[in-house]
Amino acid sequence: MQFAGADTSRTISQSFIYFLSDKPELQAKILEEVDARIYNKSLIDFDALFNSEYFNMMTKESLRRFNPFVTSSPRKLTQDITLGNLKLKKGLNLGFPVLTMHLMEKFHKDALSFDITRHTPENKLKQTKLTFMPFFAGKRICIG
Repeated sequence: MQFAGADTSRTISQSFIYFLSDKPELQAKILEEVDARIYNKSLIDFDALFNSEYFNMMTKESLRRFNPFVTSSPRKLTQDITLGNLKLKKGLNLGFPVLTMHLMEKFHKDALSFDITRHTPENKLKQTKLTFMPFFAGKRICIG
């Protein structure tokens, strides 16, 4: 069972460290960025850290590749809908395969590769809406 904030934070940290350990060039860029943004070397300025470009792109790509959730919490249909030839009835519970979507070539070129440049401001504008949502979207977004 996952507990809000605990399991997700651990999973995100583990995947971040795993990918970072294999990318010395990213290690150097993130270290340089952190060194430049942390003003008092004896104290970490978390706002500066979390507003760091490479740190954020690295975190987002880690979430895309190893999302803490395989599927979302089920959502109940509030009306009948048709998806292609498939008719779904009101009241049906559906789970959304977030991790599967994050690894689809249709939405992410070379989807199995680890590429933080997917998350540059320019590339984010090119993304299809809701194809990267590590904590889901809408009213029931994960608060953990």
